[in-house]
Amino acid sequence: MITAQKKQLRQHFRLKRKKISKAKQTVEAIKLYRFLNQRWLKGIKNQRIAMYVATQSELDLSRVARFLKANNNTIFLPIVEQLDAPLIFCQAPVLNWALLPKKAFNIPEPKGCRKYFVAQMDIVFVPLLAFDKSVNRLGMGGGFYDRTLAQTTYKNANQSPFLIGVGYDFQQHSNYLPTEKTDFRLDAVVTPSKLLVDS
Repeated sequence: MITAQKKQLRQHFRLKRKKISKAKQTVEAIKLYRFLNQRWLKGIKNQRIAMYVATQSELDLSRVARFLKANNNTIFLPIVEQLDAPLIFCQAPVLNWALLPKKAFNIPEPKGCRKYFVAQMDIVFVPLLAFDKSVNRLGMGGGFYDRTLAQTTYKNANQSPFLIGVGYDFQQHSNYLPTEKTDFRLDAVVTPSKLLVDS
């Protein structure tokens, strides 16, 4: 039942996101950066921060990454080593992410660098298809982030990374998302106009 509900929701939100023009994506990415810069970014220093390279109309974080890098933070990007394994994170250049070699799912990934586990991150920005007011997340369905976060003692230790979902405002589901035991709830979700925090 839950699997069928998730499948239907994924189709719905994937179609909505696919309709966003390149120009609109750029506008929303700039709005997201400005929103975060006004409320949160300036206080983040000396942190290991995992981000993602935007694909399939996801919100672009490159402006956020450049600011964080200039503020003495270290930026990491995910690597898919095996399709059924957790993600690995690799220290990445901030500029020209699109020039990185494309690997699994045609997503650019850094290469030839030291690898880290998610538990070694301080903050993880997580892409999503949908979220709700309780900061539950609906992903693309591959389970990569759920498997990855299962490596941590998430919610049970101070060293767990702070998880921030990133999405457009229209990706907020009007009701609660269907969830399973393997789904990890986020600590917060940020959009170009608001920040929701897990209470």
